[in-house]
Amino acid sequence: MRTQARMKLDPQKLLIIGLLIAAVALVCTALYRPERDGQPGWAAVNEQVKQTIGPIEKVADSSADAAKNDEKKRQQTRSKVSANASASARVSAGATGASAKDDGGETVSSDGKVDINHATVEQLDALPGIGASKAKAIMADREQNGLYHSADDLLRVKGIGPKLLEKLKSFIVLQP
Repeated sequence: MRTQARMKLDPQKLLIIGLLIAAVALVCTALYRPERDGQPGWAAVNEQVKQTIGPIEKVADSSADAAKNDEKKRQQTRSKVSANASASARVSAGATGASAKDDGGETVSSDGKVDINHATVEQLDALPGIGASKAKAIMADREQNGLYHSADDLLRVKGIGPKLLEKLKSFIVLQP
């Protein structure tokens, strides 16, 4: 009978033992952290947000950098155009005794823009997107159709489209 008395447990003791086992199970579960890649198809939300926003931030940063680079390229091209204009004017003046003016107008304005109505092939060639063949085509179009009245008249020249024209507008000027 004594063994039966010992075997019989009080309901309070059973409750305490059950709670202790549950507490140990909760602590073990809290401390156990499975690897993040353990479940296929699952990704942390932060990683997904970074993957989504990352390229957008890069595009925004690169757009700002591109705008700065475009302005630098414009300034470099203006300097190059001015240098080419000065050099060709010196060569022309030295060879013919003439001034740097053609038909009464300057070929390069004071702000470095090229007058497409009076520019030489070399000066036109210095413009961004204009090579020797397009410069010759501009000259041929100007000789065939007369002076340009607006920058949009350059669209007549083969190889000059709306995109290139927009790029050129900040580098050219039209003088009669």
